[in-house]
Amino acid sequence: MRRIWAVTRQTFIEILRMRRTTLFIFILAAVVLGVPQLPRLFNKDVKPQTAALSAGKPGAVQAPQAAQRHHVQTFLVYSVGLAGIILSLLTILAGCKIICEEQARRYVFTPLTKPVPRWQYVIGRWAGLVLFQMLMIAAVGLAVYGTAQVLRLNVKDRAERLQLDNQVFAGRYRSAPNSLDEDLPKVAAKIMQQREQNERLKDLSPEQIAASWDNARLLAREALENVAPFGRLGWRFTELPKPLNDNALVEFHFTAGTGKAAAGTGLKGIFLFSRDPNSEDAGAYFRSDATFLTDRDSSILLPAHMVGSDGRLFVEFLNENPGDPAATFDTTLMFPPEELYIIYPVAPFEPNFLRLLLMMLILQVFLASTTLLAGTWLSFPVATLMCLTIYAIGAMQRFLVEATAIRYKSGFWVYLGHYIYGGLQHIMPNFELIDTSTVLMDSLVVPWTRLAVAGVAFVGVWTVLALTVAAFVFTKRELASVIVE
Repeated sequence: MRRIWAVTRQTFIEILRMRRTTLFIFILAAVVLGVPQLPRLFNKDVKPQTAALSAGKPGAVQAPQAAQRHHVQTFLVYSVGLAGIILSLLTILAGCKIICEEQARRYVFTPLTKPVPRWQYVIGRWAGLVLFQMLMIAAVGLAVYGTAQVLRLNVKDRAERLQLDNQVFAGRYRSAPNSLDEDLPKVAAKIMQQREQNERLKDLSPEQIAASWDNARLLAREALENVAPFGRLGWRFTELPKPLNDNALVEFHFTAGTGKAAAGTGLKGIFLFSRDPNSEDAGAYFRSDATFLTDRDSSILLPAHMVGSDGRLFVEFLNENPGDPAATFDTTLMFPPEELYIIYPVAPFEPNFLRLLLMMLILQVFLASTTLLAGTWLSFPVATLMCLTIYAIGAMQRFLVEATAIRYKSGFWVYLGHYIYGGLQHIMPNFELIDTSTVLMDSLVVPWTRLAVAGVAFVGVWTVLALTVAAFVFTKRELASVIVE
């Protein structure tokens, strides 16, 4: 261990002395200090929204985003995202340099008085690189957290501060309603029962009966997603965790579409929320007379007590103008299931932000081992290009899945990319486990289980495998001499 620690300390000092390290530190500082000014630079003519419709007022449909919340969330997303990219580039360049230069010079400097086994030398190099990244991530985390708190304190309006605490400075849980597939067979069966009363299905052939069932399922899905004028449509949320506190606000998000009205048309309707539809307790119900825009993401704020102790929430929509039923829009509204969800705070911001930084560290640990593996048998330019390619493919994983998906009349290059990337997916770990942008975009909570799975995949499997191969390759490489200082 003393030998490994000596190499670790030497590697840490070498990285600190690199000119590129100084450059990257200056860039990191510019990111943390400069990102908060971006909204002001690019939105000079935009007046801050008061958010009087939503902040602190359960039941009202929210404005798209309050200016202060958007300002702080933009800072968190871009500062952490850019810091992750900068640190990853630094890890790749520094990691490849410290091992590739020794391969090129064909000698190794070591501060020990005795020769070091090569596998310990590789482990020490990796540990020194990880130690440096731990220091950098800690510094970035403190800087980002401190700046975010300064931005929060600059919000003087109490309503906006409450909205900021609920939507940004908290770890939020997001849940979709129960799948329509649970109710689909029941509704389809009812449709078939009605057909049996009106038609002689027993006289139909098996193929005609199967086609009738397919049509019934299609009609059932439409019935579960559409609501006619003066009709009702409901959704169920189950297994919901307890809100963070009594002041937490639950957001119900939805998108309503219609074939008649243009996108952005204002509509009105009634939303009814309940912990238990069969309860006689008046506190178990909540009503919102909502005004919303078609084909636009809208949300309604609910008090925290609407999430029942059993983790259930029932939502029902009545397609009727609450002020003037005669003025109800004469069209069927469509609610796409993928656009329906609730989101609310369930964990404090600080522990969740710490877990977010650990996700960044897991990525740097993986990249450090990858750079050493590449540097033990490749030249510096080739090793750097290889590691940058791995990092780029992992970072663009979601985009590449969509871009290489085989569709109707796909060309040769789409098929080629699909099978090449499909093979890479089986080799590379899942980078979505440590994607901080999706977490920060909606201030989602990072569960310990996700962190544990990411740690096992990136560190327990891929890092250990990369270091094992790197140590084996390095022991087989021929060096001209070992110079002991």
